[in-house]
Amino acid sequence: MKQARQLAPRLLAGAIIIVFLVAALLSAFRLIGEKELIFSSYRRGTWAAAQIETEYLKLRHALAEFRAEPPGASLSDLELQFELFWSRLPILLDSEDGEGLRAIPGVVASLSRIRDELPGIEATLRGLETRDAAAIRDVQRRLEAFRLPLHDIVRRTLIQDNYIYSRERLYRAYVDMLAAFSVVLVTGALLIVLLMLELRRSRRLYAEARRAEADVKAAQARMLDAIESVDGAFILLDARGKVVMANDRYRQYYPASAPLVGPGRHFSEIVRAAFRGGQFRTPLGETDYVASRLGRVAGSGPWEEALADGRVLLVNERGTADGGRVCVSTDITEQKEAENVLRQRLLALDSSIDGIAVLDAAGRFTYLNDSHARIYGFGRADELIGRSWEILYDADERLRFRTEILPVVEEKRRWQGETAGLRRDGGRFPQELTLSALDDGGLVCIVRDVSRRRRAELERVQLQEQFHQAQKLEAVGRMAGGIAHDFNNILAAMMGYASFLAEDLPPGSREQGFAGQVLVAGERAKSLVQQILAFSRSRDVERRTIDPGRVVAETADLLRATLPKNVALLVEAEEGRRLVDANATQLSQVLMNLCLNAVDAIGPKQGSIRIFLEDAGAAGDGALAPVPSPDPADGGVLVSGAGRIRMRVGMADLPASCVRIAVEDTGSGMGRDVMERMFEPFFTTKGVGKGTGLGLAAVHGIVGAHGGALTVESEPGAGTRFAIYLPQAAERTLSPERGRPAAAPTGKGHILIVDDEEQVRDMLAHALERLGYDVATCTGALEAIEVMDEDPAAFDLVISDHMMPDMTGQQLATRLAVTHPGLGVVLCTGFVDADPRPEPPPNVAATLTKPVDHGTLAVTVSRALERFRADCEEGEPALSA
Repeated sequence: MKQARQLAPRLLAGAIIIVFLVAALLSAFRLIGEKELIFSSYRRGTWAAAQIETEYLKLRHALAEFRAEPPGASLSDLELQFELFWSRLPILLDSEDGEGLRAIPGVVASLSRIRDELPGIEATLRGLETRDAAAIRDVQRRLEAFRLPLHDIVRRTLIQDNYIYSRERLYRAYVDMLAAFSVVLVTGALLIVLLMLELRRSRRLYAEARRAEADVKAAQARMLDAIESVDGAFILLDARGKVVMANDRYRQYYPASAPLVGPGRHFSEIVRAAFRGGQFRTPLGETDYVASRLGRVAGSGPWEEALADGRVLLVNERGTADGGRVCVSTDITEQKEAENVLRQRLLALDSSIDGIAVLDAAGRFTYLNDSHARIYGFGRADELIGRSWEILYDADERLRFRTEILPVVEEKRRWQGETAGLRRDGGRFPQELTLSALDDGGLVCIVRDVSRRRRAELERVQLQEQFHQAQKLEAVGRMAGGIAHDFNNILAAMMGYASFLAEDLPPGSREQGFAGQVLVAGERAKSLVQQILAFSRSRDVERRTIDPGRVVAETADLLRATLPKNVALLVEAEEGRRLVDANATQLSQVLMNLCLNAVDAIGPKQGSIRIFLEDAGAAGDGALAPVPSPDPADGGVLVSGAGRIRMRVGMADLPASCVRIAVEDTGSGMGRDVMERMFEPFFTTKGVGKGTGLGLAAVHGIVGAHGGALTVESEPGAGTRFAIYLPQAAERTLSPERGRPAAAPTGKGHILIVDDEEQVRDMLAHALERLGYDVATCTGALEAIEVMDEDPAAFDLVISDHMMPDMTGQQLATRLAVTHPGLGVVLCTGFVDADPRPEPPPNVAATLTKPVDHGTLAVTVSRALERFRADCEEGEPALSA
């Protein structure tokens, strides 16, 4: 029993020893397993302090990027980083993670001061959209004040937690514990003796171990909470690729695989489930995508992952010491959209037809679009990157920039105006330039080449000048046409009655000679009226295919009889080689006017006039070559050679085949002031009573009406040459000559004459009565309508003046075409527009221009009566004639 009692303690001690050894071994294995977890619990306070310092450094970096980038480009990133920095303060001041830190003297006060400063900094950040440099510097200054306090907190935390040395201390403790266990084994006998005493101590140690385990679990919970607060998806894999832990954000980013995300799940199952749920935007199949995803090398750098819902994730994987992986995915969709917007803006800049460039503070190009390079003659934009802006301007413009433009930009931050650029080939060109200053001392330049606009403005000014000149000519032409109308009425009466006298007086008598002289004077007056009408371009003249050589020869024969003895006339015009579509009378009138002006220019001294006819360009003087646009300030006059003045008037582009008729003289020549005005109506350099000022104006009108051109070359004291260019005729045969009737035909019929001029009306009535017709007269169209309505069949023909106060002759004819369709009308006027509107009705048989000779009047009336009588006999209305 005693032995049993003695053995019992031994057995008990042995059992206790065995239990102790087993417990010790188990504790050792547990300490080995939880060694890293215990170590991690000591890092938590230091990690929180280091994290806020890291976020502070990121905030400073984001502010620097914001200052360097274009306006508004990184403000959102800056605000986001500011919120992250702010969010770390509550962790240190209020959470369990910062409990150790708060115990350090002065840490709470420093962190509180930083927290109190943040609202003011946030208000300043909200206003940074205006790119206020002072505000940015204020934010930098206030953030700089945080650097030393934060660094001091981290340093003191490291010292307080003894982070630098705690790992070695724990390791030594761990080794010491193992040694203690060894000592326990060796000194087991002594331990048995002291076992009872140590039981109480063991219980105390056990309680402490439980508390340590609780601390470890609390540290694990804090770590999990920190992982959940990470701004992104977090997942930790072990060496076998199985999930150790993941935060809820990971499940939110990949909802299709969320049910599978948990400890122990293989990562390949999660990726496969997400692929089958349509999470990824990829052309690969399931097997290939899963293989590529698992095959990525950890630590090779972040990469972008496109999701099917349009989001873009930035994935960053790192390897762990035990062969596992840590994967953090951040949603960068907004950043990608901002990049796309920026890319589109850059594309818009590159697509602009205006040149856009950015200069640094030294004046070197850091960006420019291709349009900017092309404006200055460069092929690509990269040819100018890094080069100075000064190579695009000459020395004068560079001096202007330094003295006038850049000081304004520095003061007002913007300048806009016109400068002269320098192309790569050395040519200067006008440009519109806008300069805007940047905060870093650089400039934004916008350039537009205005060469075309300047040319268009110059052409518009020239067209306006031509239009105003045309308006003046049109006004004078209308006045001339009105004068011609009234004058023709006077001439019609005068020449009509003179022809009556010439017919009735005895042949060869003195009185008949007087009547003949009156007719000669009337013909001269008629020629003057034709000249006025030719100037006004209001007379519709008949043009035929004629031989200009014959016209020149006939005109020269007339001139030789009138030229003074001191002027020699030389003619070089071969007949039969060239044909033009023109009016022979007007062409002769042009030559007469030019030669008479030449006679006046020669004066009493010996001189000569040379008329020659040739194909355009045969002389090789380039007269038909394109003439450069003259400066409107010079009046359209071009100076060539040593004082030789040259001007071109007429069509801008003539056909290749033209005929040139030139008139040269050895007279006094003209200066610029005379040449600028010589084609103006009523302008003359001759004395009072010696010139009308209509000669060259008529030449201008006739040449223009024929679709030709006119060049003038002159030099004071060296003579003048006028050259007329007319297009050659398409038909190569002459138009037949129209002969006049041998005698005026007589006839029978009742004719109504309508004219508001009494003398013209009476003269026409006498002329028709002498031809055998019965004549009645009316003073206006309204009276004629009343007479016709009283007896519609009383008249066979109506002769009406075209211009009358109450109703024109054409309106009267239109009225009679409706009320008296079988009645013909002959219009007789002193002025008819070349392009009448509306067109005359079909019952108008002819239009005569006053003054009308009796033969033409007789033939016209006879043919009109024959035409409408034939229509009536066939039973057809006159309107169909």
